[in-house]
Amino acid sequence: MYLVQHRLHGEQGVAAEVAQVLIDEFFLDVEHSLRELGISDVGVPKRMKKLAKMFYGRTAAYDDALRQDDRVALAAALTRNVRPDAGSWPQAPLLADYVCEACQKLAAQPTESIVAGTATFPAAGGV
Repeated sequence: MYLVQHRLHGEQGVAAEVAQVLIDEFFLDVEHSLRELGISDVGVPKRMKKLAKMFYGRTAAYDDALRQDDRVALAAALTRNVRPDAGSWPQAPLLADYVCEACQKLAAQPTESIVAGTATFPAAGGV
């Protein structure tokens, strides 16, 4: 989801609408999951606020690393967010490489393809 959001950032028209619907549906799904876990109606908004803050903090870290083309910072952010239990995560640089490759591949595709749902991503084993 992040990769598509990152690619559509700053687009106008239908692309901006698709990006907004994607994020709205994501948070609706998170809210539904919290309710399924038995979180009360009173507790859901507080948890959603906390989760949204975490989500946007993580995406900001990824955006900063990608903007600076800093794979070390990207790998560190991915380690913190994907494997917070691990002091170090040897596979993080591989995931960072994949994220960078996917961003480049998405950037090369027409916005119309992404909005239509026909975006292609690199094979995970190809990194």
